[in-house]
Amino acid sequence: MKHLIHLDLSHCSRINNAEIVRILYGLTSLKFLDLSSCNRISDWSLRALGGAPWKITGGKLELLREGGRKISLPMLEELHVAKCEYITEDGIAWLKSGCPKLERLNILGCTNIVCSSSLFEPVDNDDLWQDTWSESD
Repeated sequence: MKHLIHLDLSHCSRINNAEIVRILYGLTSLKFLDLSSCNRISDWSLRALGGAPWKITGGKLELLREGGRKISLPMLEELHVAKCEYITEDGIAWLKSGCPKLERLNILGCTNIVCSSSLFEPVDNDDLWQDTWSESD
């Protein structure tokens, strides 16, 4: 499946952060991804999609400062995360840093995203690291 270019997981309400990164790991040719209404995913998924190192521990996604696996989506052009209520502008910033070809982003109904001009500016990955790295779902 490494040559897959279109993946629609919309309305898969049982998929969580750990399952999303497991599914997407190795799909470097992916151009279109629809995660709309996957209401168990959060910024943690987007951080991993943006290239943050990760591992799965006890069924939960754990983000790391170094080591671990990395997802590479260099060809991703379109992402739909409509109605994903745990997505914020922090997650979008991480995603942008690792997906240089991203042109279309559907955030309709993402009530935790404040659409400001900074959401659409280039991002420096070093500014995104925080001291706390634990998934809360």
